[in-house]
Amino acid sequence: MGKLDVNDPIFSEDFKGKISFVGPMAIYCFLKMNGLSCIFVAAFSISFLFFTDLLSSLILSTNYQGGILFGYGLWWIYVIIFVIGLRIAFGIDSKVFYRKRKFNKDGDKELLGEVEINHRFIRAKLIKWHYIETGPPDAETLIFLHGLPESWWCWNNQIRDLAKEFHIYAFDLKGYGQSDKKIGDYRWEGVMEQFIAVLDKLKIEKANFVCHDRGAVLIDFLGGTHPERVLRFVRGQQVLHKWTILRSPQENMFIRPIIGTLACGLPRITIPGAFARWYSYTRNKIPRKEIKRSILEYSYPKIRWAVPRYFRSNGFAKEVACRKKNLLKNMTFPVLLLEAGLDPFQPHYYFEGYDELFQNVQLKFIEGAGHFWTLEKPKEITQIIRDFLKDKKVI
Repeated sequence: MGKLDVNDPIFSEDFKGKISFVGPMAIYCFLKMNGLSCIFVAAFSISFLFFTDLLSSLILSTNYQGGILFGYGLWWIYVIIFVIGLRIAFGIDSKVFYRKRKFNKDGDKELLGEVEINHRFIRAKLIKWHYIETGPPDAETLIFLHGLPESWWCWNNQIRDLAKEFHIYAFDLKGYGQSDKKIGDYRWEGVMEQFIAVLDKLKIEKANFVCHDRGAVLIDFLGGTHPERVLRFVRGQQVLHKWTILRSPQENMFIRPIIGTLACGLPRITIPGAFARWYSYTRNKIPRKEIKRSILEYSYPKIRWAVPRYFRSNGFAKEVACRKKNLLKNMTFPVLLLEAGLDPFQPHYYFEGYDELFQNVQLKFIEGAGHFWTLEKPKEITQIIRDFLKDKKVI
């Protein structure tokens, strides 16, 4: 194939994507080592990444296919060495390192504090969805949707605290947790129709939706296409009408067959890294029990294959264009844009002009919070959600 310009921005963006993936894992590993080990692993990590990018770029400039194969080969060598080093650093036993959580059965019960929840499964349009249900059946319906790399569990604190006030459902999105991960339509338009089939089967005509990260994209499409199905929408931690690729390196990573699968297939590395408060995603300590359960919920088989399909079937640029052109203007229901005050990947300027896009909208930045605010500031988040859903002026 033809020559490529090694100064093309794609090379620097790809390198930033690798740094964003490896950085948190490396630092978390360093915390368990002595000073000399830290220096050695840091030097190895940085030099290896630069070495990989330099040689890949040189080969790409003359032989495109050779450069791709060479880069992927070095990347895999690095990851294997890193995982071995991680296990040595932590002294993790194999049985613990690869421990999985058993699948629930329909009707299984679990306690969140004093609140009993029911694990349920439902099949609609040949797709099986896992969700938990709790709260008074005659109360207003409240549906929670999670983001990446999460599951229904990310809302466990809010579920526990709001269970007496709402009839609550919290779903594992298709491809996540205990929901189906089969090959199929992962376009948001397609997933929306599949999810509406679930709501119809549950006889939910209208509901409040509270979403974080990628879960909010699903309700963007549902609310913008079928606004009659939404009472109120708490739209959390998701870009709106402005976006730059340099602040979203994960898309460039997840669309790649090897790296994307790998990033979604090592939850015992990626989740502790993302949840560590010294990393820019998270600004407050997340309890260890929350991290452990989050890892287990993201460790079910085939998640590594299913989640990247969303990125290969959609794209951030396409999502932003759909919102601006077709979706936001149709949202007649009240919307609360709930954003972290300290998430550098979604800066405040992303939301300039937000009030011109909706008919009924509020914007709130959570002071001192990072990306995973459902676990960072659970009580504050619960109160914000309660105030918005209970506010009689929000109609």
